[in-house]
Amino acid sequence: MGGGMVEIRDASVPVERYTNDSSILFGKGRKEELDIMQRMIDAMGGCVSLKDVHGSYLHVNKAFADLLDLPAGEIVGKNDFDFFPEADAHSYRYADKWVTDSRESDERDWHVALHNSCRVFRVHRAPVFDEGGRVFGVLSTFISGAFLNAEEEAARAELEKRLHESRKLEAVGRFAGTIAHDMNNLLTPILACSTLLLDGIDEKEPSYRELMMIRQAGASARDMIERLLAFSSNRSLDMQRLELNGLVQQFSDLLEATLPDGVDITYSFINAPLEFNGDRVQMEQVLMNLLVNACKAMPDGGCISISTCRVGVHDLGRSGLPSGVYACLHFSDTGVGIPQDVLPHIFEPFFTTGAGKKASGLGLATVYWIVQQHHGFINVSSKEGEGAVFTIFLPLVMGRQ
Repeated sequence: MGGGMVEIRDASVPVERYTNDSSILFGKGRKEELDIMQRMIDAMGGCVSLKDVHGSYLHVNKAFADLLDLPAGEIVGKNDFDFFPEADAHSYRYADKWVTDSRESDERDWHVALHNSCRVFRVHRAPVFDEGGRVFGVLSTFISGAFLNAEEEAARAELEKRLHESRKLEAVGRFAGTIAHDMNNLLTPILACSTLLLDGIDEKEPSYRELMMIRQAGASARDMIERLLAFSSNRSLDMQRLELNGLVQQFSDLLEATLPDGVDITYSFINAPLEFNGDRVQMEQVLMNLLVNACKAMPDGGCISISTCRVGVHDLGRSGLPSGVYACLHFSDTGVGIPQDVLPHIFEPFFTTGAGKKASGLGLATVYWIVQQHHGFINVSSKEGEGAVFTIFLPLVMGRQ
């Protein structure tokens, strides 16, 4: 069939029959264009093929011919059913038809059966249009398994890193919880006794000031213990169906009331519902912790921006995100930014660059823990002097419950 006729049908135009002769396929006036396309295909790296709308090969490069261990002339004019198992050929035909019908590109991984072996390729399919805007074929490029293996290895390394961080966070949380309970037991009599003593003396007494300092220090320690207990808590979350846009809008009054002078906040919401399963109190804690962190990064004032969007992830890549659709929250500030040597450590418990007694190092660690509990992912990008952007991905709930 290498030099035979290839029938191409299109419901919108009369039936025509084409040979593999480029002057007949496109008309003599466009033979040069097809020759250029064929030379481009031959020069491209990897395996490349051009099919008509019915799945017959119009042209393949040498790499593709070598893949099938056949001369190019024995491939052109035939279709996938001549070279691959029937079930695989049906899958390839369906993928080609989706491209021609939707007029959009498609990219996915395919297990390609070859002789007595099977190789993995990432195949990119794109529709090819004629001058009239009609789809006349599908151009497919195959990325070899060597590139996939490297990418998969990078993804695996990233997942192992995340697992290590999660286990470290869990271990630190258990340790923090144990310490917090012990400190709480010691702190209770200190606060109780200092309060009783303060109630029994006049404010003008010399010891009143010292007792007040003891109680204030105890109160600060109690707040720290509460943060430790919240961080290490293994309580079950009150999971319910939430809508991200509404959650942020309903909590915005409290966020704005917390802003120091000179700091403004703006919002931008996608015009579509973003429903996910979450604990409302915990997600509000995420917003508040990010707000406090942003304000500390803007001592001279600045702007905080909160926006939402919907993101689709098609395969497991370097991000470590499984395939799916995610509700996405962007939280950015115009602060001092985060140095590159600090960036990998910002979610570690007790890690802080802040000075003073109020820098506990638990704010972002708590954010990370809560997002993990929601089967989500948080990413941060920042440069010193250019602010920071925190992006949270939460699995979107599709359909109705």
